[in-house]
Order: sequence, then structure tokens, then C-alpha cells
Amino acid sequence: MAPGRTGLGLQPSLFQSAHGRVILAHMSEEMREKHIQAFLNCARKEDISWYNSGRLDAELEITRKRGYGIREELYWEPPFDETPPIGAIAVPIITADGIHGSLSLLWLEEHLSADTVIRSGLLERLKTSARDISTKLSEGSIPAPD
Repeated sequence: MAPGRTGLGLQPSLFQSAHGRVILAHMSEEMREKHIQAFLNCARKEDISWYNSGRLDAELEITRKRGYGIREELYWEPPFDETPPIGAIAVPIITADGIHGSLSLLWLEEHLSADTVIRSGLLERLKTSARDISTKLSEGSIPAPD
């Protein structure tokens, strides 16, 4: 646990966070562009620089093929946050209407690697949980957000 860490006032990166990547990867092109432009209007310089590097399309294609998003290495590290580095993976919550959100798993990287988390079966459990949520959303006729 990282007791000094707080989510208050933080805006995660759409480009470098696991959940941002998996959500963008599963949006329609029109919706993705709308969200990217809105994010860039208030993004940190690190995110703008990352976006301008031209890596986003390739990363989203990899994320789509892989079926999950993975946090950019060294994302949100000191000087922003002095607690231990965190790893993350995220899977999409999708229905026939589109993407509803994501379900993610975070861990302290000093104790686990992404490969260990994935090999342990936790990714499959995360995918199963996301499918269960998707089923419930579909059964309830809950549309994906615009």
C-alpha cells in the first residue's frame, strides 16, 4: 500500500495510463478524436509531448490486439509522486453499444512485474469480471456513454 498516494485532484493520462489506453483503443474514431482533443486542451506538458511523438496510433493498435491496456513505464513517477512505482493493466467493459469504461488492476512494481501479474492468471480474472459487468449492462439495456 502507498499511504501517501491520493487521487484527489489528479487527472490520469489518456495516453499513458492503462485505462486511458484501453478505452481509447475501443472507441469509434470519431469519439476517440473528440476525447483526445478535449484532453489535450488541459493536458500536462508531458502528455502533450508524448502525443506529439506520434506513438499513440501504434500504442492503441497494440492495445486493441492485446486486449488490455498497460501503463506506460515510468508514468507518474517522481517528481510528481514520491511513492513506490505502480504498475497497471486495464481491460475494456464493452457492450454492443460501445465502450462503457474499463476495469483495472494496480500493483507495487517493487513486488511484482506485469509479466508475473499476467502469468498468475489475474489478467484472465479481470477479463472475466469485465465480461460479467458487460453482460449486466446489456441485460439492463444500459447504453454506452456518448
